[in-house]
Amino acid sequence: MEAVIYGLWQLSERARTSFYFAPSMRLWEDYPEVVNAKPPLEIDALAVVDGMLYLCEGKSSAGLDDSEIVKLVSAAERIRPDVLLIACMEEDTRGINAQATKLKGRLPSGVDFEIIEFRPEVLERSPILPG
Repeated sequence: MEAVIYGLWQLSERARTSFYFAPSMRLWEDYPEVVNAKPPLEIDALAVVDGMLYLCEGKSSAGLDDSEIVKLVSAAERIRPDVLLIACMEEDTRGINAQATKLKGRLPSGVDFEIIEFRPEVLERSPILPG
């Protein structure tokens, strides 16, 4: 959850005219036959930043396995975002960067890829909310 919130915050900081988001969603190709069935795909968030659609995935670890790549590519094929964004709470993202080439090559045409890495220095340590 922290990675998603951090990624959405970083996207909101970029916004010049608009910022909207929808949190976690479950996606089915067909209506589920069984009540409470596990969906084939789940996404962490969708965000619209100045008219660009971001499919957001939060990672608490610094890597992606093959099944995660398959699910992300499948979600990108169905949603057709402008950008597939991975927000990672690990400062060392070599694992994700190593998988990025494989992931980029499988994304639909027109879908860009971006990684937001956690940077503790951008956090304010004040207990008072900004005005």
